[in-house]
Amino acid sequence: MTCPRVAAGVFPAMLRGAVLLVWAAVPGCEPAGSRGLVPVAGRITLDGGSWPKPGTLTFVPAEEQPPGGAAGVPSPTRAGFAEFDVEGRFVAQTRRPGDGLMPGRYRVGVSCWLQPPDLAAAGGGPVAPEAVRDPLTSVLCADIPSGGAADLSLNVR
Repeated sequence: MTCPRVAAGVFPAMLRGAVLLVWAAVPGCEPAGSRGLVPVAGRITLDGGSWPKPGTLTFVPAEEQPPGGAAGVPSPTRAGFAEFDVEGRFVAQTRRPGDGLMPGRYRVGVSCWLQPPDLAAAGGGPVAPEAVRDPLTSVLCADIPSGGAADLSLNVR
């Protein structure tokens, strides 16, 4: 399933990603703990196979959802992320390792580099296709059910 494209904002993609990660880490209005979060783990593949290097997934609430959700799919209120290994295995988190995500639909941004990005270094660019790099405009989506997802399967082409 793909998400419809959204117009890119005025911030560069890396700045938006940094803002999202900070937003995910800032405590919200809920009590301490992981209220409302469900476990999410799985595997992301590159053309059905492994990745050349480990990477990161960023889960951002999908914008096409009105507040309160639509068609029985709740609208999540927090972003999350996960690190994946070369086999694509990951465990998602919102605030603490393994605490999961809120149920609902997410756009999924994928970051995997042959060599870490560095303005002074040349070569070794991004592995993930441009269509999934920015979590705010990614065409890759994930629906997280209220019971969690122990074997979420995502594929990037």
